[in-house]
Amino acid sequence: MRDKQAYEQKMEAEMKQLEAKVTQLEANLQSMQADRQLEAKKELSRLDEQFSEAKEKWQDLKAAGDKGWDDIREGFENAWSDVTHSFDRAGDEFKDI
Repeated sequence: MRDKQAYEQKMEAEMKQLEAKVTQLEANLQSMQADRQLEAKKELSRLDEQFSEAKEKWQDLKAAGDKGWDDIREGFENAWSDVTHSFDRAGDEFKDI
């Protein structure tokens, strides 16, 4: 049970950190040229969609009992991996701002 609590605390912190980074990227949109700004908005929209899906899986995981927790955790980790990969790609795309 303690492993589950530690995992939840770790992931809550990671999600908050990523949300802050996304907010910073959104704020940086204002300094972009119009054509790059449009592409950045599309990328951030995709990221937001993936993040929403991961948050749904996170809620499922938090609500899961011990019996199904490992299976649901695997689904969440796949979704979280997609989110972090997309964020890394977005960050690379916009780091010269």
